[in-house]
Amino acid sequence: MRILARTSLLTGLVALLLAALTGGKASGQANKPEDVSFNTFDGVELKGTLYPNPGGKRKAVVLLLHDFDSKKGGSSDKDNWPDLATTLQADGYVVLAFDFRGFGKSTDVNPTKFWNVSANKTYIKARGKAPATINQKDFRPAYYPFLVNDIAAAKAFLDRLNDQKGCNTSNTIVVGAGQGATLGAMWMANECRRCRDKNAPGLVFAPPNLDDPEGKDLAAGVWLSISPRIETRNISALGIWLYEVGQKNKVPMGLAFGKNDTRSDNLATDLVKRLKSGKNELKLTGKEAIEKTTLSGSKLLEKSLRTEKWLKDYLNLVMEARGNKEWREREGTKRAYYYVTRDRKGSATSRPVLNKKAGEEAPSVDLGRQFNFAGFTPLP
Repeated sequence: MRILARTSLLTGLVALLLAALTGGKASGQANKPEDVSFNTFDGVELKGTLYPNPGGKRKAVVLLLHDFDSKKGGSSDKDNWPDLATTLQADGYVVLAFDFRGFGKSTDVNPTKFWNVSANKTYIKARGKAPATINQKDFRPAYYPFLVNDIAAAKAFLDRLNDQKGCNTSNTIVVGAGQGATLGAMWMANECRRCRDKNAPGLVFAPPNLDDPEGKDLAAGVWLSISPRIETRNISALGIWLYEVGQKNKVPMGLAFGKNDTRSDNLATDLVKRLKSGKNELKLTGKEAIEKTTLSGSKLLEKSLRTEKWLKDYLNLVMEARGNKEWREREGTKRAYYYVTRDRKGSATSRPVLNKKAGEEAPSVDLGRQFNFAGFTPLP
């Protein structure tokens, strides 16, 4: 009995020591996936899974954007997305996967806030008066570009985690598939025009003192069969978004597709040609044919293919070339943000336009700003 007591005491002391070394979590539990939720600017509660990595060697965060379709649906727990997240986590990254609004588990909304937004009232067929849940089956085709706001909310969540020392969003990688990849390209272009106001919160009448564009924290974009359409709309702005991010801001881009998927191959070839048409040497930007398959989008994560290994190796090359950018406090909720258009030399060509007020949890994405050069009628 005395031997057992001593053994139990020793085991307890070891457990306490391990807990102290791992920030209060027992060994083996520190990297356990966690269910998380966060809100968009218009009151959607998005559900996702965080794959934490305390002390991860990569010092980077990966944001996963699942493919989706108005008829077939889509979610972050289908098509081996969880396996990819686990692989990247094991390689030293913090990973966040979430369901876009109306898909998977992301169906709850704040009725008062949500149904007061013009786009939501106009492009969603409400079941009843101001319901508390939504479903993508009720979305009109013109509404789907609005889902880019969910990515903005996911990044805001990661910035809050960053300030808790849970990740380093100074190195943010985006991996998207199909239409999720298209939204990812739009969001990244948006970040390249968005700047934080460095003024202390509360200086209401002070002119904006703008930081560098948020795009400086984008480490890479990886697109699995990126789509030239969002539902029924051709997205002629796609090449412009990628050029702004990949060429003007020098963010590495990897475009993958099935070797027998001629349509995706042709699109990737055209996009890479545009990306490399400038003066910047983009050694880590290019296309990758994934074996002899016609599978596309999220289906490229099929275990029988080598997509997962290629993606991991590609990101390791990107991070080796980039290095780990130093962590810094974001204060995303406290700060105001502004849109600024800049020329190729980095000089502002327009007055700052307010994007997010200080105190708001998540920003919105100005769709008009994203599409106005492409003949696209933005949502109200």
